[in-house]
Amino acid sequence: MDASDVSVVMPVRDGERYIVEALKSILTQTPSVLEIVVVDDGSTDGTRRVLESFGASIRVLSQPPTGQAAATNLGITATSGEFLAFLDADDMWTAGSLGMRLARLAESDAPDGVFGRLEQFVSPDIPLPNRERFRIDPDPPAVAMLSSLLLHRLAFDRVGPLDERLMTGANLDWQSRARSARVHLVPIPDVVSRRRIHDKNVGITQREGARRDLITIVRAHRARQANQPTDRGPGSS
Repeated sequence: MDASDVSVVMPVRDGERYIVEALKSILTQTPSVLEIVVVDDGSTDGTRRVLESFGASIRVLSQPPTGQAAATNLGITATSGEFLAFLDADDMWTAGSLGMRLARLAESDAPDGVFGRLEQFVSPDIPLPNRERFRIDPDPPAVAMLSSLLLHRLAFDRVGPLDERLMTGANLDWQSRARSARVHLVPIPDVVSRRRIHDKNVGITQREGARRDLITIVRAHRARQANQPTDRGPGSS
């Protein structure tokens, strides 16, 4: 496996506070990725200026404010790598994240994708008195969230693009569809991504919409499970 075949997609809206750290966490990976495609989803802050400071090390696309799922889908269509990886503009990959996932992807069982543990942290710029309202799982879970996932493009294509109708939770919906499509995703024990918790997380600012989306996702997941064969086979996640 060669990192020169890895395309990274990063959606962003009004991300000037944290996107420098996010991009640097990708650019400092060894080996280096093929490309980073950032999709600006209608930012009104200084995001564009920050992105321009990275010059040719990234590729920037723009769209009207349509949503994270739509921005991610647009970014994917603009990439050319054999493998896809993702990162939100307020999160970070850990040192060695890409190499660890590539190594597992190259093993003899030939998984479709690899995901590692996701560590959450409260952003240091949040005032101390406000940090108590954020709940953090002290044990980083191993979940196939996009920011912890590296997978073959063909596997992504089997599942299809993110559902752009979902304000939040398109990630969970995609995981459910991947399970139904028998995409073989395997975990590694390492922390590969750090999720920043702050006052502008979509799950916080769009809480009611997130609840509605979750109900939609759970219903669709149950419907797919009801139609699945009892024997899920070796290709299941």
